[in-house]
Amino acid sequence: MAAFLHWLFLLGLGTGLGPLPFSTESVTYFQDKDTTLEADIVRPQDDKTYPIVFMVHGGSWGGRHRGDMSKIAELVASHGFVVMNLSYRFAPAHRYPAQIEDVNHAVEWMKVNASKYHGDVSRMAGWGYSAGGHIITQWALLESEKLKAPVLKAIVAGGAPFDLSWYPQSPIITHLLDGYLPGRRKEYKEASAITHIGPWAPEMYFYHGKTDTLVEAVQSSNMQYRLLEHGVESELHIVEFWGHVNTFLFARKAVDGGIDFLKKKLN
Repeated sequence: MAAFLHWLFLLGLGTGLGPLPFSTESVTYFQDKDTTLEADIVRPQDDKTYPIVFMVHGGSWGGRHRGDMSKIAELVASHGFVVMNLSYRFAPAHRYPAQIEDVNHAVEWMKVNASKYHGDVSRMAGWGYSAGGHIITQWALLESEKLKAPVLKAIVAGGAPFDLSWYPQSPIITHLLDGYLPGRRKEYKEASAITHIGPWAPEMYFYHGKTDTLVEAVQSSNMQYRLLEHGVESELHIVEFWGHVNTFLFARKAVDGGIDFLKKKLN
């Protein structure tokens, strides 16, 4: 399936990569007796130092594969970024906050290994789609809230759910949080990125399909509004006509906008 999605990306997003040739290396970024977590490091082939982007795939917190993000990872890397396209543990076997903990493992691994891949840990960003957008944003906001300062310079999030209370009877959210909203209001609030916005939040670029019925576009517009309320710069790109999957596969202008946003914030 990952190979099929890669082919669709070539059809929809095109083959127009950036100016830099890149290479890909698979690594294990965390391992204990129960868990092995892997990632793909996609980076320019030269010896210059580049900003780092942590990339997180979607799949309702319970499936899919980081290979779904390979084409975007390559696009981003070809424009001068070291991309860590990571896998994470899935619900319901591993409920929230396991996915957030896995991002933390990835960031800590990269801080130790950044010099090997010519990554600059003082210039780090995140990118995620759908559940992946929630995961990377939630991690960044929680860590920034602790420090009262942004831990990432910027985040690009596409089609992401930021307020989980919008889905009180969703079986997908139930798998993540072990129950419906009426009995777990505290957990839904804690796991919602919109709860943790403050002046410490990273600057964000959102893109969202206007006709997305799986994750409504108001999720991104509400996040943008709340960020602006706190004086945090954010941009919103609404993709006309398309829904959740088509925006992921074919919204090249939105993806290019995200790359430009990262260039502006990290270079």
